[in-house]
Amino acid sequence: MSTEDSDFLQQPSSPQSSLPLKTAFRNAREKLGLTQEALASRLGYERTVIARIETGRTMHPSGTFLKSCEEALNLVPGTLQQLATKDNHKLRLSREESGVQEHSRAYKSFPYVTVDRLFAAARKRIRILQTWIPDIHPLLPGIQEALLNGAKLEILVVDPQCTASSLRLHARGISRRNYAGLNLRMLMIELESLRTAAGGAWEVKVYSSCPSIQMYGTEDSVVLGFFWNNAFSLHAPQIEVSTRNSSIGQQVWAEFNYLWPSARQASSPAVDFGD
Repeated sequence: MSTEDSDFLQQPSSPQSSLPLKTAFRNAREKLGLTQEALASRLGYERTVIARIETGRTMHPSGTFLKSCEEALNLVPGTLQQLATKDNHKLRLSREESGVQEHSRAYKSFPYVTVDRLFAAARKRIRILQTWIPDIHPLLPGIQEALLNGAKLEILVVDPQCTASSLRLHARGISRRNYAGLNLRMLMIELESLRTAAGGAWEVKVYSSCPSIQMYGTEDSVVLGFFWNNAFSLHAPQIEVSTRNSSIGQQVWAEFNYLWPSARQASSPAVDFGD
């Protein structure tokens, strides 16, 4: 272990420490001889939650979570919270220096890792606007973390029984009539496995109109895709924009606000698997 690492562990609350949170967290765990699994068990979380902290994938861990970690790792109260604050400050400065790039990024296809990180950092709300969701599983770790931190998940998908759904299936050359219903049923099954903390909740609604755009986002950023005739939206180029500081982000958020109140509560549809 380096001298810098030793100094941090001897004086964990020192504001002069230059260690990032993920490094200090790992060092403290290893000093106690704990595996990620063992620490996660002490805290009542899955191992992946610890792994995400130590790899930097969780960029905004909650103060409640960090306080529990400080107790489990025998650290001076406030140690990890101070480092998280410093990391967040550095991230904000980096984004400010990058200027326009923070509010507009392009991807060749849907950026699952980026969206998973975005969801994990959500503290208020996660929103998804889609025709149907073929695979929510890669995003579940981030969604789970947000729900445990008190965020709400709101999903809007096209009603499998409406004309708009049939038109989209036809445009994509999908002959299986129950395709959208199957996707909705699998989505509901996946979401039922999630745990929630105080304030955290998830809800799925269906709407009966032609979708204008695909959106996966939070109060900070949204990733947007378009509905092409020759490709699934997730397989085509995507753009990421700021929810607050870009006109398109604000407009898409407003579109969701418009659709949500009139949409109806979704339930797992009865699907004929033989169709």
